[in-house]
Amino acid sequence: MKEILRVNNLSFGYDDNQVLKNLNLTINEGDFVAIIGENGSGKTTLFKLIINELIPQEGEIYLFGTNVNQLKDWTKVGYVAQTPMQYSDFPATVKEIVRANLYSKMGIFQFYNKEHTELTIQALKKVNMEDNLNRQFSKLSRGQQQRVMIARVMINQPKIMFLDEPTAGVDVNAIDGIYHLLKQLNEQEKVTICIITHDVAKIGQFASRVICIENKDAYELSKEEIQNEIYYRHRHNVRTLQKGRTE
Repeated sequence: MKEILRVNNLSFGYDDNQVLKNLNLTINEGDFVAIIGENGSGKTTLFKLIINELIPQEGEIYLFGTNVNQLKDWTKVGYVAQTPMQYSDFPATVKEIVRANLYSKMGIFQFYNKEHTELTIQALKKVNMEDNLNRQFSKLSRGQQQRVMIARVMINQPKIMFLDEPTAGVDVNAIDGIYHLLKQLNEQEKVTICIITHDVAKIGQFASRVICIENKDAYELSKEEIQNEIYYRHRHNVRTLQKGRTE
């Protein structure tokens, strides 16, 4: 199986608070990975390090075999933040928000054309939101907004997508729909998925791998450990975790 992400001996902290220490992780093409762990364990920090928003204090991160410090084409990497707050009250339509992510294809001072509109529609079709093309983003439900943000990433046909708690704030009746959508993108669009979630009981039905961030490191859980995870509340006897399966 082709490797798409490798994290080697990664360490990072804020001031005197070390969040991650000597963390190792490998994700392969086609994986659907769920990242779990207590609040403050470093899950979002890990994502921000991977997308080069933060710089490791120690260790290296590789995407597609290239150190993220040297990666040129970031269109292959999608990132959906936990909440699309920057757009919540912005007077923009669904079309405008999704289409705006074509800037890398358009260059500077270019105008949108028919091709860009078609790409926008196709991206929205992938998330079942094409009928909302001209609606105001702020008028959508939280679940619909999240689908639009996923479409915004999908317009560039990424190879891997990182999503930080995509079901946070989503109506309980729409949560399954988000998970089914991500599974569909994983299987039909061949997008490698990496998702942060606290919904351990449900995500185990969709993810091919579940990795717990605990004690500043990453531990992959077996199916039996996933079933008991809700009772452990991310607190394990480290000797029971099979460290090394993330490598």
